Amino acid sequence: MSILSKVEQQDEVSLLLRFFPRFLLFIVIFQSLVYFIHSDLWLSQFIQLALANNVAYIYQLFVGSIIVDGNLLKHIDSTRFLIVDNECTGLMLIASVSAVIMALNQPINNKIFMIIIAVLILHVENIIRISHLMYEIKEESNDFDFYHLYIWQFINFVTALLVVVGVERLPGNKKP
Repeated sequence: MSILSKVEQQDEVSLLLRFFPRFLLFIVIFQSLVYFIHSDLWLSQFIQLALANNVAYIYQLFVGSIIVDGNLLKHIDSTRFLIVDNECTGLMLIASVSAVIMALNQPINNKIFMIIIAVLILHVENIIRISHLMYEIKEESNDFDFYHLYIWQFINFVTALLVVVGVERLPGNKKP
C-alpha cells in the first residue's frame, strides 16, 4: 500500500468524522423545528392548506376538478377523499435533506442556495406524490396503500439521495 493511498484513507475518515457530528447537530435542530411547526396549529394548518391548494391546482390541470375544503381534497364524482395532514407536508424529509446539506464542507452561501434548490425539488415531488395518490384513491378498488406505503416512500428516498448528490455538484459549489 502506497503512502498516498494511506493519506487518502485518512482524509476520508477525517471528512466522515467531521461530517457526522455536524449532521447530528443539524438533524436535531431541523427536526425540532419541524416538531414545533407541526405543534403550532396556525402554522401547520397554513402549510397544509397551501399544499392542498397546490395539489388541487396541479390535479385540475391534468386530471379534473376536485373539491378543496380546507385540507380535505374530495373528488366531485366520488365519495373518496384525501386529507393533507402534517405527515403529508414533506417537512421531515426536507429537514433531513437540509441537515445533510448543512453538514457538507461548503461555504454557507452555497449551502443556502443548495437548500433552496432542494426544498423546491422536494416540494414539487411532494405535490406530484399527493396528486397521484388523489388520482389513485378515486376508485373504490385501488392500490392507495401500496403506492402510499411502498412506492412513494422508495421514490422519496431516491429523490432525497439524488437531490443531495445533485445540489452538491452544482456549478460554483467549491469546497473551502
